[in-house]
Amino acid sequence: MRILPLLFVLLAAGGATSSPAAKPSGQITFWSDRDGDPDVFTMNADGSNARNLGRPGWGDKRASWSPDGTKIAYDSWDVGHRDFDIWIMRADGTDKTQLTTSPLRDTLPAWSPDGRWIAFTRKRARSTAEDVWLIHPDRTGEHRLVAGASGAAWSPDGKRLVFSRYSDVWLSDVNGRNLHRLTRMRGFESPAAGGWSPDGRTILFTHWPIGGFGDVFVMSPRGTSVRRLTTSKADDTDPSWSPDGNQIVFDSTRDGNREVYLMNRDGSGQRNISHNPAEDWADTWRPQG
Repeated sequence: MRILPLLFVLLAAGGATSSPAAKPSGQITFWSDRDGDPDVFTMNADGSNARNLGRPGWGDKRASWSPDGTKIAYDSWDVGHRDFDIWIMRADGTDKTQLTTSPLRDTLPAWSPDGRWIAFTRKRARSTAEDVWLIHPDRTGEHRLVAGASGAAWSPDGKRLVFSRYSDVWLSDVNGRNLHRLTRMRGFESPAAGGWSPDGRTILFTHWPIGGFGDVFVMSPRGTSVRRLTTSKADDTDPSWSPDGNQIVFDSTRDGNREVYLMNRDGSGQRNISHNPAEDWADTWRPQG
C-alpha cells in the first residue's frame, strides 16, 4: 500500500456554520463530572434528557455501545482502591459487571460490530507504554492484539481496526497482522471508538499539532483524502459517527469548558448540545435497532 504524506493534502472544511444542521435522532453516551465525579451519561442526540448511569465515588468514563444497543462497555475505577478496568452495564445503567481484572490500567473500550469482541487499551506495568487488547464480553479470550498502540476503532465489517501507534493512526486486521501506517503528520493522531464510518469509507481522527489545539479530521481507510472538519482555536476531539453516517459527535473547549457538540458529516452545522458548566466528553452514538 502506498501512503501519501498527509501534511500536504489537508483541506479545511471545519467551522462552517452556513449549511443547515441536520435534525439529530437517537441516543449518545458521554462522560461528565457534573455530579461531582466522572460518570457515564446518556442523552438524546438533541441534548435533552441527560441521565447519569454512574456510581458515586467511582470514576466511570469512555463508553461504547454494543451493536444491538442493549449494553454499554466503559472503563471505571474505584478511586483509591483499584486502577481502571473495563466494565459492562445495561443501557439503563443496571447490572454493572466487571469485565477485566488486571492490576494494570484498562481503558477505551470499543465493541466489535458482531458483538463478539471488545477492544481496549492496557497500560503496561511500570511503563508509559500501552497496548491494544481484545476480550470476549463473557470474559474469555483475553489477548494482546498490537503492542505500542491505544484507542482502537473497528471497521463496520469487523475485519480491521485502526488505532494510535507511535503518534500516528495505524491499521491492522483483526489478528493484529498486516500493519499499515495511515498518517504522517507532525504531531499526534488518535481515532475514537466510533471513528469508522458506517459505510466503511472514512475514518475520523483527532490531530494534535505540536504545541497546538486538537482538531477533527477525516480520511479514507488508505490514509488519503484527508479533510479537516474543525478549525476553532480550542481543542476539538473524540469524534464518532452517527448510525446513519450523516452526523458526527465530538467535544470542544471553544466555550471555555469542554462541551459535547454535533456537526454534519462535512463539518458544517457545528453546535453545542450539552450546555453545562461541567466538563462533558463525547463518546459514541447508540446503534439503530
